[in-house]
Amino acid sequence: MDIQSRSTFSKRLNKKVKEYTLTNSNGMLVSVSEFGCTITKLGFKKNNGAFHSIILELPELVDFIDQEYYLNCIVGRYANRISKGRFELDQLQYQLAINNGAHHLHGGQEGFNKKKWESKIIQSEGYIGVKFYYLSPHLEEGYPGNLRVNVCFRLNEQNELDITYQAQTDQKTHVNLTHHTYFNLGPKNQDILNHFMRIHSNQYLEIDKDFETLDAHYVEGNPFDFRTRKRIGNDMNVENEQLIIGAGYDHSYLLKNEGQLMQCAEIYDPSKAIKLTISTTEPGVQFYTGNHLPRPFFKHAAFCLETQHYPNSPNRSDFPSTILKPNETYFSRTVYSLDFN
Repeated sequence: MDIQSRSTFSKRLNKKVKEYTLTNSNGMLVSVSEFGCTITKLGFKKNNGAFHSIILELPELVDFIDQEYYLNCIVGRYANRISKGRFELDQLQYQLAINNGAHHLHGGQEGFNKKKWESKIIQSEGYIGVKFYYLSPHLEEGYPGNLRVNVCFRLNEQNELDITYQAQTDQKTHVNLTHHTYFNLGPKNQDILNHFMRIHSNQYLEIDKDFETLDAHYVEGNPFDFRTRKRIGNDMNVENEQLIIGAGYDHSYLLKNEGQLMQCAEIYDPSKAIKLTISTTEPGVQFYTGNHLPRPFFKHAAFCLETQHYPNSPNRSDFPSTILKPNETYFSRTVYSLDFN
């Protein structure tokens, strides 16, 4: 296993930004930048030495800085939507930045995806990795508390990319972190509708036309049933109000792992015989089929499986809590396992 780093000076940020490249002996490779903890490359070297990417990519750092669709970056303090950007804690009302219709999305106008993080290399027997650090000040984007966050990316010889998130606060706040990686296991000039997907969930959360989170519904008998493996595009054109609202899949699935690391999804691309398995400690996963991707990409050019808590949890007492208190540590872990042999 090997890890290398390089620095790029960003005129936009007026500072140097490091990018780390991790490789294992099987040819798996992941590159991660200090800007937004962004994964700039993820894939493997084939027997002929050519690199096969399994994510959407952009040519330069500045392209990642300019894009607004959360390409391959961390999102926070709160992944997904908070209705009207409001919540109450200890009888105090907080108003967050509104950046998605009437709602707060993925941390606001300049969430964690737009920050330059500090970093250091970490190594131990069995893996190589990088730890990223960021201090989010009190009332950044409207959130209470000074929040210290670290995110670790580890690669091992089992072709697993292991991402862990930790955070501490000095004041009660809400935290819900995830990584917004856009996957396409096959040729990048083809959409992902012929990928085969399995999601280990029997319930999903419906949304209204304003993307307000509604209640949970069972997947049985409707296009949201991925309990057994099926093509992503198999039911995409079925007359279904939820698919019409989202212009495809853009819904949160409920998981029953009770905080333990368990498989939540498996994806297989028959054209390249590549399989991706995702495991998480989170209670939910947002399945998004790239319904609104701009150029240089196209509709359904990739899918996201964002492991996280449920949307709008700060305003839903019936959902698992996202409150973090002083003297507590937020912890989340997601593992991406790649089979390409």
